[in-house]
Amino acid sequence: MPYNCEIPYGAYWSTPFARWQGAFATLHSLEFAAYTLKRELDRRNIPGETIDHGVLGVTVPQKSSFYGLPWLAGMADLSQLRGPTVMQACATGARALLAAAQEVDAGLSTASIAITCDRTSNGPHVYYPNPRAPGGTGSHEDWVLDNFNNDPLGKHAMIRTAENVAAKHQITTSEQHDVVLRREAQYRAALARESRYFNAHPYLAGIAIGALTRAELEGVDAARIERFRSALAGPLGSVGDRLVWASWLPFCSVTALGVFGAGGSALAVGGTFLLLYNAGHLLLRAWGLHIGLSRGLNVASALGNPVFRQGPQYIGSAAALAAGIALPVALQRVAGPGRVFAGAFPCWQ
Repeated sequence: MPYNCEIPYGAYWSTPFARWQGAFATLHSLEFAAYTLKRELDRRNIPGETIDHGVLGVTVPQKSSFYGLPWLAGMADLSQLRGPTVMQACATGARALLAAAQEVDAGLSTASIAITCDRTSNGPHVYYPNPRAPGGTGSHEDWVLDNFNNDPLGKHAMIRTAENVAAKHQITTSEQHDVVLRREAQYRAALARESRYFNAHPYLAGIAIGALTRAELEGVDAARIERFRSALAGPLGSVGDRLVWASWLPFCSVTALGVFGAGGSALAVGGTFLLLYNAGHLLLRAWGLHIGLSRGLNVASALGNPVFRQGPQYIGSAAALAAGIALPVALQRVAGPGRVFAGAFPCWQ
């Protein structure tokens, strides 16, 4: 059924899914979630006071997780948040999202945030006392490993789900192998297509990489991918040449020259150039990859971005202005005190 609520664009995030017993193996999942929540809200300029409800989804207990959402919210400076803590094995994420949506849909809150966090590495070892058992000995379980290996309702290990589904739908091992071989063939074909020569500006190649990656993943026809690949090379080359080689590179160079003329050291001159130039081209690369992945074969419209159409003109004008300031002061420093330049010839006073 439809709900009268929505997730605003960009108001979602996830930390990396780290390797089992890897770099995150000792992090407290609720404390890490609180840190991440506060940081991501700040990055998106989302005022915490606008959120009046929350849902916490967690399946593996951590120290003090008894206190659930209110504790996590307090650590994230969102002490006004109230709401349930949900635990439903693999369905926890979906259930947390549904609970948040229903809260807003019912008019009980204006904005709800769904937070899910777990750490399966180093799961807790739980002991259940039983004074009536022989010797007063209780029972125990390894929370993660024992429950992975035994669904108490289905009487089987959750890691056997794939085998059970295959048996239920009569998917043979041979058919599964056929799918594996088909995916391998598709991968090799895509790798062969995208490994061929492609001539474009290196700093805008990310647009093509992102768009072609998405096209391959979506199973776009190979002939269409080839046509798109051929058509994109020329525009990326010409746009990149005008924006970078003819505009940004000269601007960074004359700015560094101005630092030299102002008395800057060799380190300051080199640092100014490297910082300016690398900041520009790294941002351009990152933007290109993002826009390519997000738009796929519809990425051509991105080349109409004002930065590409008007950027070379504005940056070129800025470079000319910077050159008009930097060249005289740089030449004056080279000539030394007591000498001035008239036209192209040094004169002494």
